[in-house]
Amino acid sequence: RDTFPLDVWTDGGATVTGPGGLNVTGRALYGSQGFDQQGRLVTVPGDASDAQLETLDLQMQLAVTHCPARPWGRFAAALIDRGAFGVAIIDDCPATPALSRAPATPLPMLVLDREAGSALEAHLGQTVTFTTRTG
Repeated sequence: RDTFPLDVWTDGGATVTGPGGLNVTGRALYGSQGFDQQGRLVTVPGDASDAQLETLDLQMQLAVTHCPARPWGRFAAALIDRGAFGVAIIDDCPATPALSRAPATPLPMLVLDREAGSALEAHLGQTVTFTTRTG
């Protein structure tokens, strides 16, 4: 018998809290690590190309987007690479997207359903806190 390493990722849930009693729940993006981060909420188009992302000021912001056109893990990584301190994806896709592992970063990356996403978008431009718990 041979031994081998096995990594098992578990989702402990995600929350977004903010002004006016904002408190929505979701799930952590597959592969992400658990963390808390506060920042100003900005929107990013889900179909943005890398060139378009370069024009956005994401430094120290929390990005929210709808159903990215590319694998979610890669899109979240691109936003983090451009300075975002966290990413929330609103899952309003017409079909279930292919499974995509997020990069191992201590910054929170989460997925929200339509209802939670709508509540979050009502707070664009405000300071909110993303929290993800994983194991």
